[in-house]
Parts: sequence; C-alpha cells; structure tokens
Amino acid sequence: MSIRPAAPGDLNRILALAEAQREEYAGFQPRFWRPAAAAAAAQRQYLLGLIEDGDAVALVSEPSFGYAFGTLLAAPPVYERGPACLVVDFAVEDRQLWPRVGVELLAALRVMARDRGATDVVVVTARLDGPKRAALTAAGLVPASEWWVGRLDAP
Repeated sequence: MSIRPAAPGDLNRILALAEAQREEYAGFQPRFWRPAAAAAAAQRQYLLGLIEDGDAVALVSEPSFGYAFGTLLAAPPVYERGPACLVVDFAVEDRQLWPRVGVELLAALRVMARDRGATDVVVVTARLDGPKRAALTAAGLVPASEWWVGRLDAP
C-alpha cells in the first residue's frame, strides 16, 4: 500500500466514498448526520480547496483506497496546548480496511500535521462506527468529548 498527497483527479473516487459514508452515518443518527441536498457539490469545492491549500493535509492510499483530510486550528485561548490538526474527512473503501489502511493514513497525516506545527490531532466519528472507532483506539487516540443532539422544540 502507498500513501500520497491527494490530487484533483482523486476527487470522483473520494466523493463516491464520502457519499457512502454520509448515507451510513445518516442511518446511525439521522438528525445530526442528515446529508444536505447539494452535499456532493459542496464537498467537491471544499476538498479541492484543501488539496490546493499548502497548509492542509490531503492524503489518499492505494491500491486499498482511503483518504484523510486535515486542517490546522489554533487551540482556544482557554486551553494550554498548541494548534490541532482537525481531521475534517476520513474514510476507507471497506470497513475491514480500518485496522491497516485507516491507521496508516492517520499515521501519515499526523507526521505531516506535526511538520506544519500541530501538537494534537482531533478526529470526529459517528458513535456507532465501531470499526473506525477501533482504528482510532489502535492509533493511540482516546475519546475527549461527546456531542449530544436534540430538537429545540422538545422539552
């Protein structure tokens, strides 16, 4: 397996995988993960911008396909830590690839983020995405927060 920088020519494959992940996540928690009607078009522009941004990290793996995109964010001033690399999109083409491909993509992303000045990595995932959560644990990450979702008109 090789990991390389993502290129504009990778976008169709990335977007197909991202759409499948959106559908899966919508099944896990429809209110929070509900895809927007124009999700693919919006994501194409967003990810293309990250590919072209010299400060972002944009990687793909092949032949076992997966991708990871990260951006650097300053820590809020109330916390004593450096910038974090927020992994804004991260998927593999088959759930069975998380232990190897997912972990290796994350390792490569972490090296590149560290080289850009990041001190931490932050990955968001669906609570019910067991294979991805196991890969994050295998990569040495630990849960740091939870997001709770509810309607505003409910008691």
